Amino acid sequence: TGAVDGAIVTAETKRELITAAPGPTLAVGDGANDIAMLQAASLAVAMSHRANVRAAADIILPFARLDALIPLLGLKAA
Repeated sequence: TGAVDGAIVTAETKRELITAAPGPTLAVGDGANDIAMLQAASLAVAMSHRANVRAAADIILPFARLDALIPLLGLKAA
């Protein structure tokens, strides 16, 4: 229908949510609208080839596979 249901999640919304989270946080982003969230996170992962997104991250994954985070978090794959 083209109608929006709920609030639009902006870069500022993402930053506010990660900042409000208790304890250490992990953020994964792939676009410019994720940079503020990545900068606010305890651990930031970029899945992007864009230089500005990569610069905001602690870890850069050159491919978009969330399962690559499993060993980084000290977990074992199921």
